[in-house]
Amino acid sequence: LFQRCHMKKTLILAILAIFGLSFFATATAGQVNEAGMDWFNNMDEAKKAAEKADKLIYIYFTGGVRCGWCVKMKKETFSNADVQKKILKKFVIVMLNVWENPKQEDKELMAKYQGRGVPFNLVLDKNLELVSKFGGFQKPDAFITNMEGILKKYEEIVKAKKELQEMLQNLHSLLRKTWKTQRSC
Repeated sequence: LFQRCHMKKTLILAILAIFGLSFFATATAGQVNEAGMDWFNNMDEAKKAAEKADKLIYIYFTGGVRCGWCVKMKKETFSNADVQKKILKKFVIVMLNVWENPKQEDKELMAKYQGRGVPFNLVLDKNLELVSKFGGFQKPDAFITNMEGILKKYEEIVKAKKELQEMLQNLHSLLRKTWKTQRSC
């Protein structure tokens, strides 16, 4: 009787565990919670979110628990309240583990931008064009300063592109008027 009762309890616990894990996996598909932040772990989902929110994408390539500097970055930098408030909230954030059960596309993305080790950091625009890249562990203050500099530089580039587009449109209009004037002479 004890064995049957114990087997029933074990079976019920196993079913509940499987159900619970499948529910958790469904609720967080494409995302993982690390250091109190929801990180994407799928570039397609991250790109969609960046397009929708009109944000830059910050990608953190990690080696997981086998990488001491990665663990230190997660514990000291990403869990820092100022980093989360001032920086990470301004980006669609992605964490890709390229050492522990890596996806081939994640390793290829890191190689595309010449990532040679972990931790490795990329900032891409919503079209997946490179904005900036840097490697290594950074303390919270250094990370904030670096990322604020990247944001400022990107905003300046966007502004300069808009101004250039306006100048080209004005030049095009001027050339059309000149061409029409000369044709009528």
